[in-house]
Amino acid sequence: MAQDTISYKHLLESRMILSSGVDFYGKRVSSFAEHWQKKYDSIKRSGLVDLLIVQDRKTKKYGYVTLKNEVVIPLEYEQAQPFGYPDKIAWVKKNNKWGAITPQGKLVIPFVYDQAEEFVSDRALVRLDKVWGFVDAKGNTVIPFLYEEAKSFHYDTPYTEAKKGRKWGFINKEGETLIPFEYDHIYTEEYYPKSEDKIRVIKNNKMGLINWQNQELLFL
Repeated sequence: MAQDTISYKHLLESRMILSSGVDFYGKRVSSFAEHWQKKYDSIKRSGLVDLLIVQDRKTKKYGYVTLKNEVVIPLEYEQAQPFGYPDKIAWVKKNNKWGAITPQGKLVIPFVYDQAEEFVSDRALVRLDKVWGFVDAKGNTVIPFLYEEAKSFHYDTPYTEAKKGRKWGFINKEGETLIPFEYDHIYTEEYYPKSEDKIRVIKNNKMGLINWQNQELLFL
């Protein structure tokens, strides 16, 4: 096995494994691990089976390489994210701004955004100056930049939380308001509500439950 070819993909799941040279099964792969460790500070999954995100040990810049350590996208970015599904578009940071590239390294969204989240279901959450909105894989604004905060869409739900006027609500993928912006907090950390579920919220310092018609079911 060539030293610069990754055959043990599970090595990537722990930097301790990479540095120790021992895989999950106790097999010693020290020469293989050391070879990659000399070149890169970090190795991450890219969202594609045949590419990895790597950080150059000397320049601290990120790029994308094959499992055989062939550079596909140059190591010239300040940060790099995995490719989203199904769009296969990845956000990269250059000159302190975020833009998006294809797996071939083609720039499809210019470097204009101050913050960017991974593409999920044809939508990416991005920040421009102090407000958040959503763009598609071509960089078109699909939900206007109106929000003080927001969260990315989940793969299995066509809605997400957003904050406007210091209050939280829910919007759909078209930016339409599903739950009005009137809550101090919406609990989604432990369990993300489905369309048939009740929603835990805080309003006026009281905790309660509402439904998707914004009807108050219980407040304490």
